[in-house]
Amino acid sequence: MKVIANIYYEWQGASHTNPFSSKKNESQIKDALTAIPNQLSHSLLSDAFIGVSSNMEDNSITVEIATRNDKDRVKAVSTLTRILQEWDMRAEIKEEK
Repeated sequence: MKVIANIYYEWQGASHTNPFSSKKNESQIKDALTAIPNQLSHSLLSDAFIGVSSNMEDNSITVEIATRNDKDRVKAVSTLTRILQEWDMRAEIKEEK
């Protein structure tokens, strides 16, 4: 089972859930794109495989998370969503069984 996420930055302004959000600069975006896979690997089960390919030219990365079962896949999506919110990043997420 796989979760594939194309992670990118898109400024959407401050929101009700994040009223103090401010626009990220290039360095902050690259820091977030570097930190997210590391944070994922520390948050998920050790038997989840995390692969990363980056395209720093357009400030995005693709993260592939392979899990053993549906329960781990659900946890991976939940964990990824939480981490993205913490870093104020966006993702297009596809799930494959």
